Amino acid sequence: FVKSSDLTVFDEAIDFSLDQAVPDPVPFLAKLENMIETHKDYLTCSESQSISQAILDEVGRFMMLDGREINLDTEQEREQEQEQQKEVQAKKDQQIEIEKFVDREYSRTKEAPQHWPVSILGDPKATTKAQSHGAHDLHPFY
Repeated sequence: FVKSSDLTVFDEAIDFSLDQAVPDPVPFLAKLENMIETHKDYLTCSESQSISQAILDEVGRFMMLDGREINLDTEQEREQEQEQQKEVQAKKDQQIEIEKFVDREYSRTKEAPQHWPVSILGDPKATTKAQSHGAHDLHPFY
């Protein structure tokens, strides 16, 4: 006989929302201890309790390195991530500034249009103002 409360152990809400910041990581040993405490009603026999304690002991042994607990320096990792994000943002901003500069440098909005007579189209040897400034061939379209 299975109670409906027994099945809720496997019910996990799926949430696709994102937090504004990266949450602090929970050590694996603490997470296991919390799960065992939450579901202690299902550890009814001494065998299941000893197995769960053996798992905690094994995980605890692996978390020890040179007599001290392996501790992820989360503050330092967070600072490194923030620094990397700032560098990426600075590179993007620099690229945008370069693009703006290039756009301004090659802008022709301040140039006055140079008019050419339509008769040039019919007479390729016609002299114009541009030819008097050293241009040998007049090409009005480019």
